[in-house]
Amino acid sequence: MLNIVKAEILKSKRTMGRKLIFIFPMITFIMAFLLTGGLQNAFAECVWNWWYIMILPMMVAILCYLTSAKEKKCRFFHMTTLETDRKKLMMGKVLYLGLSILVSNIVIFVGAAINGHIFSTNVPFLGGAAFVIILTLTQLWEIPLFLYLSMKFGMVVNLIVALVITLAGTLVAPTGKWLFVFSSIPMRLAIPMLHILPNGLKVAASYPLANLSAIPVGTIEAIVVFAISAYLFLRWFEKREA
Repeated sequence: MLNIVKAEILKSKRTMGRKLIFIFPMITFIMAFLLTGGLQNAFAECVWNWWYIMILPMMVAILCYLTSAKEKKCRFFHMTTLETDRKKLMMGKVLYLGLSILVSNIVIFVGAAINGHIFSTNVPFLGGAAFVIILTLTQLWEIPLFLYLSMKFGMVVNLIVALVITLAGTLVAPTGKWLFVFSSIPMRLAIPMLHILPNGLKVAASYPLANLSAIPVGTIEAIVVFAISAYLFLRWFEKREA
């Protein structure tokens, strides 16, 4: 599987998908600077809030579409002619996309930490570093979903679904029903880790929703949902290609 992921990394060189991994974080930094105008205790908070609320889900949807479109263009020739099981090859793509999310999250963390230090910030440094991993894990379940929608319908449906689940997650995250809406998990976990509400407001560590007990519960659920969505997608893909 590691060799398959390495192959996906090599295939992505000089592609738009590889560039978007860095372009979307840069857009987030520019938006945050324009919206905060250099205000103290605002830049890093704005970066993180815009990133996990809106821009990251949209990036995942677009990356999944570009990945599937590239294979559809050649009618999955590379996947059907190799002796390696097609499910393993597709799982390699899923893991590569997960790695792409991780890289973008790291760029966001570094940029928010450095520029946040310049403009002053209240985002916990260690909390932000840990949230890079948590945000990646809780976002993985969207990859099989968006790959399926890309192959079945196309980019427009991908972006609409990304927008709908993001809005749903934003509304549900501060409530007691956040575990029932998977897209709300990263937004809910950002509260105890970054001390930021889904609406962008800052909260103290003593805030009721800043309880650290939500972190393991939400992370485990997100991993289970990813395993189920990946299994269903790979099973559908195998039957489709057969």
